[in-house]
Amino acid sequence: VQKDSPNAKEILIAVGGGTGAGTGTGSAKMDRDLIRRMRYQDKVVLVLMLAAYFIALMFTASLAYRQASNSSPVRFYGDPRVEDLMTDNADADDFLHVFAQPPRSVQLCIQGMLPVPTLLAHLVDGSLEWQGCFYRHVFSFGLDLTPFIVHEEEGRSSGLEADGVETLRKFLREDVNDLATVQLVKEVSWDRWEELATNIKHKIRQKGFDGLIHVSWRNTETLTVYKNRTWANFLHRGITRVLLALSVVGYMWYAPYMYFRQRGPEVHPKFKVDIDIESYWQLIGEKINERGFDPQ
Repeated sequence: VQKDSPNAKEILIAVGGGTGAGTGTGSAKMDRDLIRRMRYQDKVVLVLMLAAYFIALMFTASLAYRQASNSSPVRFYGDPRVEDLMTDNADADDFLHVFAQPPRSVQLCIQGMLPVPTLLAHLVDGSLEWQGCFYRHVFSFGLDLTPFIVHEEEGRSSGLEADGVETLRKFLREDVNDLATVQLVKEVSWDRWEELATNIKHKIRQKGFDGLIHVSWRNTETLTVYKNRTWANFLHRGITRVLLALSVVGYMWYAPYMYFRQRGPEVHPKFKVDIDIESYWQLIGEKINERGFDPQ
């Protein structure tokens, strides 16, 4: 015969009545009753601990949400890891005037490397493998091109095509998604820069360096612009991500939610290096040697 399930009164008595003694009392009925009480009490303790844990998480989240709200007139702000820019205007022209500024991290990068015997590669700090051989860095430097960056077309302060401006204008005027962002992918062009790279390699080899020389240039920079809204600020805060991770299941919701909700327009302002390679070579040619670059 199956025993009836205990009612609420019996469970409360078992939880609140304590055990009073250990098992092995000599009475099978009393031992079963004590074991049942301990099981109920263990479950209640576990539930209370989980409740306290999640209440603490929610309380901390509420404090973080309060801190995310502000009375600032700023409506949009750029990713501070790239550029600390902001504006209180939703007009497309003003928006581009603030955020579509020339990129600040455009560099011509030159690296010189010498081969390392394969057996010794693991003993050399920073050794790298390229085309089946190992190399170590001898010199590495970057030539800043920022002072020479201008918008690609004169008279177009944003460096953006007309359809891109219209897409942005529609977003600023109509979008109601607090989490939507604008991606400004700033692209820089430089006519005949490959010839300059060849000249640099030739000059370094003339000075006596016989290793591998790699010349490249960093010609793109992406700036993400966020809305200054409480919900968006709250979800972008590091403490929010920590709390969601501690909640175990919260991050499973957070990642796809942010992926889909952060989607917004991507615009491509165009820039160029406004100095020809002959003039630039006059600035750097005498300072290049077998050790890389000597600014003196």
